[in-house]
Amino acid sequence: MFEWNSNLEIGITEIDDQHRQLVILLNKLFNAMKSGSGRRILSDVFAELESYAIDHFTAEEALMAQYAYPEEDKHRAAHAEFKTKIETLKQESEKNDQNGLTIPVLLFLRQWLTDHIANTDQGLGDYLIRQNAS
Repeated sequence: MFEWNSNLEIGITEIDDQHRQLVILLNKLFNAMKSGSGRRILSDVFAELESYAIDHFTAEEALMAQYAYPEEDKHRAAHAEFKTKIETLKQESEKNDQNGLTIPVLLFLRQWLTDHIANTDQGLGDYLIRQNAS
């Protein structure tokens, strides 16, 4: 179980709300795994992650462009890596009948929350707040 906490808030409501959705999705997968149905919902999780990536990254990248965020290229590259990793995990799950991939997906999402959102996105949030973008 992953709890939303203030360390994940970047101070931009739209982005924080989207990040909360990722926490909800991570917990959905975790709870399904606990009940033995993690593999059954994995394809739905991938669909939700792909949708999340489109919506969330578009929103963040629009703000970065609008406010001339100096780390924009690096941040966009991290988004591209996320999409590539999700696509790789999805392809592996399709080849291997999702066998054993729930844990790597869960761990990847948890790492993304603790590394990217709690660190990289914090820098973006601080910058946007200084630009009065909240």
